[in-house]
Amino acid sequence: MSSLGEYNHKEIESKWYEKWLKEKLFTPNLDKDTEPFVVVMPPPNVTGFLHIGHALNMTLQDISIRYNRMKGKNTLWLPGFDHAGIATQWVVTKQLESEGINKFDLGREKFIERIWQWVPKARDTIKKQIQTLGASCDWSRQRFTLDEGFARAVREAFYKLYKEGYIFKAPYIVNWDPKDRTAISDLEVEYKEEKGNLWYIKYPVVDDNGKETGEYVIVATTRPETMLGDTAVAVNPNDERYKHLIGKKLKLPLSKEIRIDFYGKEVSNLLPIVADDYVDPEFGTGVVKITPAHDPNDFEVGKRHNLPMVVIMDESATMNENAGKYKGLDRYEARKKIVEDLEKIGLLLKVEELIHNVGHSQRSGAVVEPYLSVQWFVDTKKLAKDAIKVVENEDIKFIPKQWEKTYLNWMYEIREWCISRQIWWGHRIPVWYCKSCGAENTLSDEIFKKLGQKTIFNIFADTRIPQFFTKQQLKDYLYSKNFTHSDKTNLEFYEKVVFNKEIPELYEENIDKFLSENYLKIPVLNTENEENSKNKIGFVPHVIYFLRLNNLVPEEFTEEDIFNAYHKYKQKIKDIFTIYLNGIKREEVLENTESIKDWLNEHTYGGCKKGRISFEENGEKYKLKEDKLLNIKYFIDLKCDKCGSRNLKQEEDVLDTWFSSGLWPFGTLGWPTETKDLQKFYPTSLLITGFDIIFFWVARMIMMGMHFMKQKPFSDVYIHALVRDEKGQKMSKTKGNVIDPLDMSEKYGADSLRFTLAALAAQGRDIRLSEKRIEGYKHFANKIWNASKYVLQNIENFEESLETDVSKLNLSYEDKWILSKLQKTIEKLENAIVSYKYNDYANGIYDFFWHEYCDWYLE
Repeated sequence: MSSLGEYNHKEIESKWYEKWLKEKLFTPNLDKDTEPFVVVMPPPNVTGFLHIGHALNMTLQDISIRYNRMKGKNTLWLPGFDHAGIATQWVVTKQLESEGINKFDLGREKFIERIWQWVPKARDTIKKQIQTLGASCDWSRQRFTLDEGFARAVREAFYKLYKEGYIFKAPYIVNWDPKDRTAISDLEVEYKEEKGNLWYIKYPVVDDNGKETGEYVIVATTRPETMLGDTAVAVNPNDERYKHLIGKKLKLPLSKEIRIDFYGKEVSNLLPIVADDYVDPEFGTGVVKITPAHDPNDFEVGKRHNLPMVVIMDESATMNENAGKYKGLDRYEARKKIVEDLEKIGLLLKVEELIHNVGHSQRSGAVVEPYLSVQWFVDTKKLAKDAIKVVENEDIKFIPKQWEKTYLNWMYEIREWCISRQIWWGHRIPVWYCKSCGAENTLSDEIFKKLGQKTIFNIFADTRIPQFFTKQQLKDYLYSKNFTHSDKTNLEFYEKVVFNKEIPELYEENIDKFLSENYLKIPVLNTENEENSKNKIGFVPHVIYFLRLNNLVPEEFTEEDIFNAYHKYKQKIKDIFTIYLNGIKREEVLENTESIKDWLNEHTYGGCKKGRISFEENGEKYKLKEDKLLNIKYFIDLKCDKCGSRNLKQEEDVLDTWFSSGLWPFGTLGWPTETKDLQKFYPTSLLITGFDIIFFWVARMIMMGMHFMKQKPFSDVYIHALVRDEKGQKMSKTKGNVIDPLDMSEKYGADSLRFTLAALAAQGRDIRLSEKRIEGYKHFANKIWNASKYVLQNIENFEESLETDVSKLNLSYEDKWILSKLQKTIEKLENAIVSYKYNDYANGIYDFFWHEYCDWYLE
């Protein structure tokens, strides 16, 4: 022990963390019968770097985890990462733009490939940062919100909620980012104060014949371009100034006479004047223009009065057909032109300058446009009932308790949850539209019986193989290294994590037989560069090769064999090749035996115009020319529930990231498979998170847990405070007051940083943090090191005679005093930690060790 030098936090922290990982000290024992203590880590975004808020959250979780581990509980801290749909897509979009590549030119498939190339690097960076902080989580159970098992859980949840009637589609006003062409959540809208104008516009009153009466109503707006989508104006029913006008009509200036609404119906430019309590008679002129397709409040007014919804822009905020002569103009160009034209015709009364808040996309910076589109929703009003009850009954406790009221108030007023996003990166909504009958079909692996088929469906639904796949494409995926668990192949991940069963049919030695017995074989007759050319080999040869490959005709066949087999399986074949060949031509050839024979002869003896020879003749029979078969694809057979057609197209939208995050407490433990982990570790014990996502995340987890598991997802929810600078100001890069936890760990040690955060983490009070504080607690780490070194050096010559049983020792008064103080401190600290008073816990350790043990007892 005399060899112990000065305290070197870099050497000590990395040495011990590596040892803990090597010895698997953070991995619980599934066979252990002791009480479990479980925390699922709020998954940090793969796009991010750890900030000081993460460091606080990780520290508090780790204190509770390590305490319960020391108490002998079967402890699991399950780590993971969030795919962060919009954030990740934005990062990769910016990378592409720096290379001069537009994501829309690249296309969805190639764009997602680029993201998968980038995500592992970003994930590994943030993982190392978490490990640098000393987090004692079980990395062998690490998860990702887009991993194979979690993606399956998301599809299963959507499938069940859809079948149970909780999920529906409806028109809705969303925050639309016209640059990225996607809907974004309220959280992703940044409001900035900007100079603007308030334009006062005169709307002429008309009589029953549509003629102007000479009377006007004055409407004030900050967005005059949206007037072209007005379908009413509203006044307060008690406003004496306008009572005589209620029920009458106005003429919409500059509008086309006939516009087309959201459902394709004609809408006049004569607007009704409606009465609605929404209108404040004291504000402005007391008259409000109602544009249901471009304003969320107007949308609600429109629903109450059954008003048509006229969309006047496209997804890039360019004016459309409904804008008449302004079609093709950007919204701001249209605004300028509309104001000029109103002035020319004398309908612009006045213009006032004002300062107002304008919403911008956090990612692209574009001004957000309220925009009407069809979106997917969850009826959360129904799901909220049990989630309210479980908190009202205090089965789930919020700490500090004040946040319980915040949660309940939100839940009492809950609205439908819009779960669709118009982006490419994320969980693609598992709905397939039937092109034959228009029906919606939601699909999960429940439609397949064999485990191998379920696995292949999931790989396809994760967009890792196409619906028409080659054996090599499947094998390349199955036997490559898994993204989430790099010690496993993807197949092993499916076996050990997703299904908890072996899948021998997909092993190398069995896969040929399994595919042949369970999937239709699709011939590949075209090379890649022929796929979209005039030289593409079409429907008839594909049909004949298809029939033979699937043993529906013999090896040597006649025209009658082809005719009979084709007509027996005609609809199936047409469905498949309509998708595979993107439409079918010359199907009339297969309608009678004579035309089939003529066609076979042409393609056997070179009579085909393009000189193609695809068959050989043996007597009166034909057989395939094997060298024309370039490859074989296998078809994942999906059918419409309503009409049985295979001509399906998947929904383009992806799910809101919070939908998948809502399944985190049980999806990470194996659900929907009934795994040992799920049985052992659900419900979890504690969630630690920030107040800003109580509704967005905590509420969704409680709703999903109560619905799918019929149990609460956790018992306690500890809401930590904000970390501010030493003056109490919010940290931001622009202010230059950000404290980087990794810099602090490098400089003073992770233990010093963690202890500082714990010592300042008083319930319900924001933390005021400075580097000096962290430096101060570095001295405490030194104190512990030096005191320990002093004791160890003084006992190293007496190791063999050391007595560990205190009752056998002849204790001095000072010895008894310090042991008594230690016991009281332990009791006090235990009370603090089970009450989540982390600051009392840390300060109690500090006071005992520095003042009582070192100052009085040792020194």
